[in-house]
Amino acid sequence: GNNISNNYYEGVYINSIGSGSSVHLNQNTIESNGTSEGYSGIYLNQIINSDVTIQNNSAISSNGQYGIYFNGFSGSEGNLSILTISGNQITNNNYTGVYLSGGGNSVSYGEVTISDNTISGNGSGGLFGGDGAREGIYADVITDSIFTVSGNTIGTYVDDEGNEYSGNSGSGIYICAEGYCEDSDITINGNTISTNGNYGIYLYDTDDLSEITIGPDNVISDNTNAGIYLN
Repeated sequence: GNNISNNYYEGVYINSIGSGSSVHLNQNTIESNGTSEGYSGIYLNQIINSDVTIQNNSAISSNGQYGIYFNGFSGSEGNLSILTISGNQITNNNYTGVYLSGGGNSVSYGEVTISDNTISGNGSGGLFGGDGAREGIYADVITDSIFTVSGNTIGTYVDDEGNEYSGNSGSGIYICAEGYCEDSDITINGNTISTNGNYGIYLYDTDDLSEITIGPDNVISDNTNAGIYLN
């Protein structure tokens, strides 16, 4: 892989990927980018009818804003875009670890899997992150999609060398943050979610979701607010 560090802007910036594309960002170290102006480790803008895999990166850490930032991820009816974020160490970024946004519609006709990552210590402050809590995983509006969060450690973590990472400053997982999600299946299972600064799992508006499955095998402990909050 590549060592992508100490760049003035983003570590990786991919803009407007068109239909049928496939993007793989695997086995890299992406750290300390954007610290001068508050940019992110990985920034993907308007990904349409494409497959994206971000996998087995040893560090996506200490970046000026988000660890991974998506501004719009969409497919079409009968042709889902596929996003896989798996096996990464996403730690100590000034803002949220994984942030899915997009002008009021972050994921549309997508199949999103966020699995087996360590997402810890994000939003802990610093030059650009000190003014508010930041989540481990955040998504604002999800429509006509399948969204799975499975097997992650979100919060306090001690690595093999004994280094300890704190919980994220906001909720561990915050989904439907802009006020609605619809016609989508949300599954959250097998995660360890601990010592985060707000809720363990927070689903803001669930009325129009097709299905919500929380469990089995989540361990949700020592978060500042409720372990699970469905609004």
